[in-house]
Amino acid sequence: MDFSASVLNLSFQPTTSNPYQAMKEREMTLARETYPELRSRYQEDLRGCLKLAAAANVIDFFREPGSIKEDIRRTVNFALDDSERLEAKPKTCW
Repeated sequence: MDFSASVLNLSFQPTTSNPYQAMKEREMTLARETYPELRSRYQEDLRGCLKLAAAANVIDFFREPGSIKEDIRRTVNFALDDSERLEAKPKTCW
């Protein structure tokens, strides 16, 4: 299982009692449906995972599924992209 799939599986774990549980379940269903399409659009590196996370972040805005699907399919471009610096940081910490 790749890294992003592992993170996605963790996000599907049940939470404690929540008044928004039904909405969260709807959002998780949407995430499961759109994940294969999104995953194929991003590389399996840190920058790709960051872009995938940014794209998927629109799911948590309590909006209608149609508008979420439209937004989630937009290309992610970071105004500032320090992912290379971020990726290099752990290598310099030791």
